Amino acid sequence: MIKNNYQNLFLSLILISGIILRIYNINFDDLWYDEIISFWVANPEHTTLESFNIHNNIEIAPPTFNFILKLLFELFGYDVNIGRYLPAIFSILTIITTFYLSKILIGNFFLLSTFLVSFNIFLISYAQQLRVYSLLIFFASLSLFFFFKLLNKNIQKINIIFFLITLLIFISLHLFSLFVVGSYILYLLLLYIKKKETYFYLNLILSIISILAMAYYVPYILNFSENLNSNLEVNYFFNKKTSLSFYTNFYFSKFFGSRLMGIIFLLSLIILILKNKKLFLKLDKHMVILFIIILSYSIPLIFGYLFKPILLSRYVSYLVVFIVLLISSLIFNISNKNKRNYFIIFLILITFGNHFTEQSFKQFYNPRAPHNPEYTKAIKYIDKSNIKDYTLKIEKMKNNQASTDAINNYIKHLGEKNKINLFFSKIDQSPKIPKWIICPMDINIKHCPLPKKIKNYTILKEHSFNSINLKLVQNND
Repeated sequence: MIKNNYQNLFLSLILISGIILRIYNINFDDLWYDEIISFWVANPEHTTLESFNIHNNIEIAPPTFNFILKLLFELFGYDVNIGRYLPAIFSILTIITTFYLSKILIGNFFLLSTFLVSFNIFLISYAQQLRVYSLLIFFASLSLFFFFKLLNKNIQKINIIFFLITLLIFISLHLFSLFVVGSYILYLLLLYIKKKETYFYLNLILSIISILAMAYYVPYILNFSENLNSNLEVNYFFNKKTSLSFYTNFYFSKFFGSRLMGIIFLLSLIILILKNKKLFLKLDKHMVILFIIILSYSIPLIFGYLFKPILLSRYVSYLVVFIVLLISSLIFNISNKNKRNYFIIFLILITFGNHFTEQSFKQFYNPRAPHNPEYTKAIKYIDKSNIKDYTLKIEKMKNNQASTDAINNYIKHLGEKNKINLFFSKIDQSPKIPKWIICPMDINIKHCPLPKKIKNYTILKEHSFNSINLKLVQNND
């Protein structure tokens, strides 16, 4: 009884800490380009058809998240400060699903995995970004929970319904969800081959999902390839082909906060898997998670070598939860109690201590440093000048006009919140009038050269904020 009380106390503290880390200063940063896209598509002033067309013009990802966000804005008002609570809530819910998944895998030893997810730097970061990834992570973990539930002999019909609904939402969020679904299918196939075990409801649901996924994603994949061709012309950091250094890291440095943390967790995972080979050969539940990890890396890598690089850390962000679950559960298979406890304490301490080098803890005792483009400071700087006219440097995007509209919508929104009224025009509409050129550096070459259309201009003034460059230009003619 006393032990349960302590467990509940620690669980409550872990959950409360996770909530604070995800909510505190949630709207400190302005939006970066991908968030601006979602904010524009989800504008409730657009009809459903208009939002869908805008999405197709500007996005690569499926539209589900943007339409969920649109519904949120219709219910609570079109305010960027409201929007970011959507991913934060789903990130908090992921802590809860991790707890229940841990209960299935390792019984009452659930505190370690719940702590590691609650305090994970990567998950906290994406909890404060107006993009699909926190929802993707949640529905990935929720789908695994119901998958495990349906592996039991005593199946509740409500779990069948929930699993179907969860998978429907999950596959509609992102193409990479198919690797998780594929892992479920592969696991069931091996169970049948090796143990002659059949799971009617799981096979039925996964068959339905596979058919729907094929119908949905075949045209999407063709369109996705075209989108890649148009966007890969731009000098983005994520265009690069997979380097050899990737294979020493597998994004673990991003997943766990630093190069050192990444090495520790990667080595921990590899060692624990090798130490528990027999467990995996018996097709224990852990094998499902291992399949998810293997497929999520291998298929995009193969595609990248054959066609275009598509593997990004955020696309496989759901792996963080699965890696934590696998490490946490396998630790409790260590027979030596002292070694097991030292290992657990070590992971807890380095995870907690790493936060003191990150904004997650620093923001409580030092001013927080900006990470995203500082649009608010930029428009305030322009407002203080005598020139209220501006244009945008948008080049080599999927659709330059759609990108321009999205950023202008965000600047207008910030202007209304800060009582600033600026005037946008294309550079060739009034060439002799001095005007500001706003260059978002997250979608442009870092030194932000003048747009190609501008010739024979003088730069009267230049100023930079975080990931935003401003140039005041005048035509010399």
